[in-house]
Amino acid sequence: MPIDHKEVAFETAIEDHLLDTAGYQKANPADFDRERAIDPKVFLAFLQESQPSTWEALEKLHGAGTATIVLDDLSKALDGTAGSLGVLRHGFKCFGKRIDAAYFAPAHGMNPGERAALRGQSSDGHLAVAL
Repeated sequence: MPIDHKEVAFETAIEDHLLDTAGYQKANPADFDRERAIDPKVFLAFLQESQPSTWEALEKLHGAGTATIVLDDLSKALDGTAGSLGVLRHGFKCFGKRIDAAYFAPAHGMNPGERAALRGQSSDGHLAVAL
């Protein structure tokens, strides 16, 4: 049986590995916002699940426009001096509320409370990121 050496086969192999063993979930490409370079559904679901009190506070202030305001502030933070790495490490501000864009699992198990407090973690417990 001949081996397929085309780039499509390579892309498929990488995608299959990420979906089957690395805990990734496939998203709908139509949902991707090209202007902001983010999938708003994925990020907003992460925010609402991992930081419900922050989301509720922002929703009280902005009502139906909350999602747009949060995504605009995220875009500004990513384009700002901190850049994407700074946003991943330190989050960003939206109307005085700090929003975390990622949670990192502790490197060791010496403090079980840290792992228990980790919100929004991936299935393997290492990193949850919505960007």
